[in-house]
Amino acid sequence: MTQRKPYALIIGWDGVRHDRLSALELPALQAVADTGFLQGTTMPEESQAKTSTAPGWSTNLTGVWPTKHGITDNEPMPNNFGLYPHLLQRFLDAKPDGNTLACVCAAMLGSTKGPGPILAGGVSTLIFHDVRTHPLGPLGRDPLVFEDARRQLAERDYDLSFVYFAGTDKTAHLSGTLGKDYRDAIVQEDRWTGELINTIRQRPNFAEEDWLVVITTDHGHWDEGGHGGNSWQERQSFIAMARLDGDLGFVPSEQLANVDLAPTVLTHLGVKVLPDWDLDGAPLQR
Repeated sequence: MTQRKPYALIIGWDGVRHDRLSALELPALQAVADTGFLQGTTMPEESQAKTSTAPGWSTNLTGVWPTKHGITDNEPMPNNFGLYPHLLQRFLDAKPDGNTLACVCAAMLGSTKGPGPILAGGVSTLIFHDVRTHPLGPLGRDPLVFEDARRQLAERDYDLSFVYFAGTDKTAHLSGTLGKDYRDAIVQEDRWTGELINTIRQRPNFAEEDWLVVITTDHGHWDEGGHGGNSWQERQSFIAMARLDGDLGFVPSEQLANVDLAPTVLTHLGVKVLPDWDLDGAPLQR
């Protein structure tokens, strides 16, 4: 039997509390959980880093905690990405003929705002819809991120893709996490996620492709909205992961951590995780 070519899609739902998910109808997330897993995780204590966007996504994408990657806040600061690059860079370093995609709107991911750009280098195609240039901010930019990501996944061949939605975080800041607005924002991101997965399934060579799909977040929120501190509400995260039309092949331990995401995705893509990378996470395939 011919081995299918590995691909990976990581979808970020910014500022989504894990404990709010169970009360919602989220077909895409549930489908991933049913064939793989959905498990809560915890971001570092405030003594290491604030529960904020830049530290959270730096941790998710590099496979090391803030004590190594150096990003502890959303403010300008030096980083250690030269020693601990994000996984899109790791992938291209190992496979120079590969192709990576990032569709994002957070200024710190795609521009020099704060400690950014977190996605400097390693991205074959970067589509950046700056939240600062739309009157609705993330709420206006997320639909553009979705449409561009869907088009790229349908028409081009990316080994590794990262798609980031910010509307849930913005909604929590505006309305808190207890009401209908926040629930609706999560449902919308789940709907977009489902459409991206359906786009992958409709690719002409999908039967010959081995897709790993990951959904995760960078931090939680207080009930009334806001984050950055040390409460259990703010430190919440989660990882959902599945192989489309395939057995995941492993079960995560109770000690699953956000730093395990990057080495797990790289292993799926055929990149050997080396000891001298000094990662804090490890491939779940072990």
